[in-house]
Amino acid sequence: MSEEIEIFYKSLIFKQDEQINYIELEIDEVNFSSQESYISSVSIMLEYALSVHPQYIILNREKYPFLISDKLFAFTINNIISPLKLDSVKNIVCIGSEEEYQKRYFEIEKMEPFIKWVDSKYSALQWIKQNEDQFPKP
Repeated sequence: MSEEIEIFYKSLIFKQDEQINYIELEIDEVNFSSQESYISSVSIMLEYALSVHPQYIILNREKYPFLISDKLFAFTINNIISPLKLDSVKNIVCIGSEEEYQKRYFEIEKMEPFIKWVDSKYSALQWIKQNEDQFPKP
């Protein structure tokens, strides 16, 4: 049976499940309220992810819907997503509202298929399990 544990790393709290092999970061107002705090927080997330090597990263945006600007998106692609791909992370799964998705993330998901958008934690876990069933480990 899968078990999620909570890990405090630097200023962020992660949920981690080793069986399903994901880490989850809840986007909050403290750590994602500005461009500077976003860069700092995603850099800490990258550092943590590179130390534990998850196959999936869940960004839970249900409580605080931080919108990524074009400048931040370019930074994220070059400095966060590229190293995660090299470390064998399969996908970043973002959780948020349909309105948010239509406003910005539909466009992001088309530009970067590494990012998947869902509307709940349950949907995120279902998508990960379906993806694993479709592309099992050798």
